[in-house]
Amino acid sequence: MEEMKVDRKKRLFGKERIILIVIILTSFIVGQKLGYNNARMVLKDKKLTVQQIEKEISDLKEQKISKEEEFKKIEDRYQEAKSLIGQKEELEKNIKNLEKSIQEKKEEDSFLNTKLADKQKELEFLTNGIIQKKKEPRVLLAGEFIVGKDIPAGRYKIEPNNGSGNYFVNEGRKANIILGNQSNTMYLKEYILELDEGDSISATLSTKYTLIE
Repeated sequence: MEEMKVDRKKRLFGKERIILIVIILTSFIVGQKLGYNNARMVLKDKKLTVQQIEKEISDLKEQKISKEEEFKKIEDRYQEAKSLIGQKEELEKNIKNLEKSIQEKKEEDSFLNTKLADKQKELEFLTNGIIQKKKEPRVLLAGEFIVGKDIPAGRYKIEPNNGSGNYFVNEGRKANIILGNQSNTMYLKEYILELDEGDSISATLSTKYTLIE
């Protein structure tokens, strides 16, 4: 009877050991499986994280390209504006140079007008021989006169004022003519003469003196 009880206890103990071993093995297998699943989840999460980062990198690259294009457009507009400013400054410089040239041309034109007037006056002198001054002619009666005392020195057109007669300057050394309005060739209707200070005049007729240039 005692042996049967001992044998039964041994069998129970053996079953318990088997059950314990089965539980341990089951726990180990379950633990391994859980660890594997957890590892898969971690790797999956990591994979998702990498994909997200790669997508963010891709998005950032696209944004970078877009910003570079925008920057290029802005830079092009800036260069264009800078070029226009340069052209404006160049135009202003050209305008100033042109205004200066116009002023110089006006001054040259004024100078040329003055010179032209002088040349026209000279031409008139050469064409007509003389230019009468805007001054009343001076009349001297027949007689003896001294230049600088009775009449100022200068270049004169001498004409008979009345009648005809002889006209001498410095006793005939400077002038010895016959003045008169007659048609005879021996009479001169006018005579151009430079009278100097101190010259002596002797005339047998009244004479008219017109100062000329």
